[in-house]
Amino acid sequence: MRGQLVQVYPTGGHTPYHQVFWIKEDGETAFYGADNLPQMGYLNYQIAFKTDYDGKKAMEKRIIWKQRAQEEQWKILLYHDIENEIIRLGK
Repeated sequence: MRGQLVQVYPTGGHTPYHQVFWIKEDGETAFYGADNLPQMGYLNYQIAFKTDYDGKKAMEKRIIWKQRAQEEQWKILLYHDIENEIIRLGK
């Protein structure tokens, strides 16, 4: 049996009880940021969106996730991005 782990973490931001997920298997990590990180463009700009419950908090989390994704080579799952369903950021 392979080593698998799913971590769920409440972040707030988009909604008061918003959650994100890390799926870890065989040394790889896939990250699902849901509505706090639905498209690649959200990583390109440091913006607090008005549609979020706490836009500043969501923006701060995206900055942290981007840095960690680059350092730890996460796959990022983007469910609202038409062109990029899964991305991996380089170091």
